[in-house]
Amino acid sequence: MNGAPKMVLYVGHPPEYNLCVTAKPRPAAPEESAPKVAAVFFTEVVAKSDKEYALLEKHSDGAPKLSLVDFQMEALIYGLHCLDRAVFAFWGADYRAAFMNRAFTFICDMFCDVMTDSQRKRFLEGFKKLCDARQLEYGAMKPVVGEDGLPKNVLPYEFSKRLCIDAGVYNPATHIVLMEWAGGIMTMMLEIAEEL
Repeated sequence: MNGAPKMVLYVGHPPEYNLCVTAKPRPAAPEESAPKVAAVFFTEVVAKSDKEYALLEKHSDGAPKLSLVDFQMEALIYGLHCLDRAVFAFWGADYRAAFMNRAFTFICDMFCDVMTDSQRKRFLEGFKKLCDARQLEYGAMKPVVGEDGLPKNVLPYEFSKRLCIDAGVYNPATHIVLMEWAGGIMTMMLEIAEEL
């Protein structure tokens, strides 16, 4: 069975909820594909998230407690986490490690290119710390069984709830729209990872 597709398990889920997919034999080299994926996600989703942020502005009393930059940083970290899960699911631990290390380095380099030396150091320390904290938080989230008996992923729900709470916005309709947006990010990352 040399070169045959293999089954891999979705990270962190109990066996009965694992998302099993058939992996392709050879994904693209992480050195080339990770920067492209990270750049597209940043420019097409994170940088254009002002519409989603406007919902928080519209439904808050005064200015949201979460700035647009903080909102975008949370979206970036969430997207990287979804990408991490998706790459692991389709390509396994070794490829995931190489891919995500390259994606993380690319994102850091992209930000650091426009910073002074003192800003760089503070940014890198803070960004890594926040990424590590969110990775642990999001990684601990497990699917729950819905009324239909199928597992439901809670990650988009919890992420959108975090955004609303951090912004000081308590509006169910805003939460739902942000949850759908977060679900779209997760779906996009699964589709991208499958095509690597």
